[in-house]
Amino acid sequence: ICPLNSNRFEVTVGEACTLAVLNRLHSPSPLYKFEDWADSISTTDLYGIPPELVNASKISRTLEILAENMDAIDFALLSLLVTKYDIKPSLCLWDSTSYYFEGEYTLSEILNYGYNRDNHPECKQINLGLCVDADSGVPLQYKVAPGNTADVSMVVDHLESLKTNLKKLDINDFIAVSDRALTSVDNVFALENGDQRVKFIAPCSSDNLYLELIETVPESEFQKFNYKDKIFKVAERGLCISRKNPNNKKEEEYKWFRAIIVYSPTKFDVDRKKRAKDIDLIDTWIEELLTKKLNTRKYKKKQYVEKMFDSQFKGFRSKYKKAYKLTLSGEDGSLTAVVDKDDELIKAMDKLDGKYVLLANVFDEEYDAITLFRHSRRRTDIEIKMRYLKHQIKVRPVFLEKDERIIGLTVVTNIALSIYCLLEELMRRAEMNISARELLLNFSGISLTKAEQLDGTVINNVENALPYHYRVLEKLDLLGGDYINPYQ
Repeated sequence: ICPLNSNRFEVTVGEACTLAVLNRLHSPSPLYKFEDWADSISTTDLYGIPPELVNASKISRTLEILAENMDAIDFALLSLLVTKYDIKPSLCLWDSTSYYFEGEYTLSEILNYGYNRDNHPECKQINLGLCVDADSGVPLQYKVAPGNTADVSMVVDHLESLKTNLKKLDINDFIAVSDRALTSVDNVFALENGDQRVKFIAPCSSDNLYLELIETVPESEFQKFNYKDKIFKVAERGLCISRKNPNNKKEEEYKWFRAIIVYSPTKFDVDRKKRAKDIDLIDTWIEELLTKKLNTRKYKKKQYVEKMFDSQFKGFRSKYKKAYKLTLSGEDGSLTAVVDKDDELIKAMDKLDGKYVLLANVFDEEYDAITLFRHSRRRTDIEIKMRYLKHQIKVRPVFLEKDERIIGLTVVTNIALSIYCLLEELMRRAEMNISARELLLNFSGISLTKAEQLDGTVINNVENALPYHYRVLEKLDLLGGDYINPYQ
């Protein structure tokens, strides 16, 4: 894939990339220690590559070249998974993650401050979108985005790109499962349009459109079923969503979708506790306003009081705004405030507890409401792969400055994650009840001992390679080349 003129000196880009991927799987370390790692595993004996040829400079140049050819590499990897390993996705999971960088990175365009999933908002980060085959758990496609990119603006591009690449491999249809980032109005219209139409299932945010929909469904319409030893309920509605036509703002355009109203007993408990907490916080703030803050400092001004009152109902608390009414009278500095609270309206919100809406454009007969619900719950499976990225593959620490090298490292890390997950799928097919982590640990004790006799003869001896290791490699169909099982 990489151009021949990039294969300078005695080590090709492919060879350097292979070693970098192995480093992620075997003993992730910063690039400035890469040469020491290569020496510790004797790349000379394993690959005929002296460690000094894969120094930090060589690996850095390799990362730059990988970044230039990222899309082609990703497609080649996807093609290999589909053709050689029979990964043929019908249900794909999408999610995003980020990893942060310590340092200023003043020249970087891709590293930015954004929503940080690692509790380090003070650090710049890069975002990564990931598509995973639901059945095998093997990653299918990766996309890198600047650290301040919102999920809602990443997901459509990623899914359309996956659709294009799978079509090239004669896989024309799949269903995408995502979180609520997918179900913005613009996103669902984009996924529903044209030849690139992507089928999807995803939960909706708590917008008034969906809250009003939930309120229209009587209890008698809900169908009960068992899911993980708990009783869930679903009902279904057709939902017409409209928006201003992007090409003609004077026109409205409409699309019909399936709306699955779900009752979750787990969410019910969470919602009840959260509502009690939210109402308590709002009431406490109002009491402080009326008894302590009003007509002091900034609260002398009517406009500021109204602004701060409205700020109590931002985000998830917006649904409570209609239950509170602030009336201000008098001049600035001598204001009188009255807050009316509609307890009956708040009580009526109880019927929303535990309920949410799944939106889908899947109209095939075999996908009833319960099936769509079960598919939607698979979205949590991808979180395991995200944890692999940060713990088993250990994408951090990173000591890189140039954007090209940062992107190149994500290529290496993504290949390593694909291999890690593919190993788990191969073990599942072979009915081996162990994880990829256990597999790698089981093989870590194998070593190579070299001895030189007085006459100059060099003797190589592989130690701790037990019958178990050979059986595992045979089961996984990975015992190839010059390797044979000496215990047969």
